[in-house]
Amino acid sequence: MDNKILLKAIFDGLSNVPQKPNLEVLYCSKSEGEQRLASVEWENIGVEQTNDFLFKDGKINQNNCGAKWNTGTKLFREELEPQIIQFFSRYSFTDESIDAINFDLSALINYKSLQREFDFESIFYDQMFELYTSGYIPVGYEGDYPNGTFYVMNPQSEPSEE
Repeated sequence: MDNKILLKAIFDGLSNVPQKPNLEVLYCSKSEGEQRLASVEWENIGVEQTNDFLFKDGKINQNNCGAKWNTGTKLFREELEPQIIQFFSRYSFTDESIDAINFDLSALINYKSLQREFDFESIFYDQMFELYTSGYIPVGYEGDYPNGTFYVMNPQSEPSEE
């Protein structure tokens, strides 16, 4: 799937009235969500899940998967990152929160765009995509993945300062 289409689906979800996701979640305020985004625990879960589907069964070494992943990351930085920064700045997120969301979206969009070609399978990233398109930003996880629950926030849960 095209990266711009994926990002549009995410932005549309976050811009509209949130829909109840099809999975159990723990809701938090924007201020609590920003604290959770900054946690090492949340960052580590994302890195572990990315490594799981990239390195599982040696997929990273098959059919130029690693090269395509790196190219996707480069294109993300050049084409999508400025849009992400602009979008989340509208909601008065801190730079640190925008960086964390950007990191998550980079892996998520790369995963979704290469999923079919490389037969990637990640319940974690499929759930994250569902949460974003439902209008929520995943910001943490209660419990040990996969035996737990996502923390989510709505970017509109507290008024932005404009």
